[in-house]
Amino acid sequence: MKNKKDDKIKFSLFLDKSLNKELEKMKNELGKSKSAIIREALSYYIKNNELDDFSFALDALNELKSGDYTKAAKKLDDVIAKLKE
Repeated sequence: MKNKKDDKIKFSLFLDKSLNKELEKMKNELGKSKSAIIREALSYYIKNNELDDFSFALDALNELKSGDYTKAAKKLDDVIAKLKE
């Protein structure tokens, strides 16, 4: 059975003194390690800032060019829904 540590890698980074000071404050207030706070922050950032593959939008534009407006309208609805997520 794999232990959780097997799924982790060691990573180091340099912080500005002011950022480290804020991180220390959070560590004390939250009772979490700096590593845990950074992992959570990075996970949140990645989840909310993923670079989308916009090929779905290009497909919709190609449908418009081809003149199939029914198909294009459906694809554009999908594009709009995806961008609103």
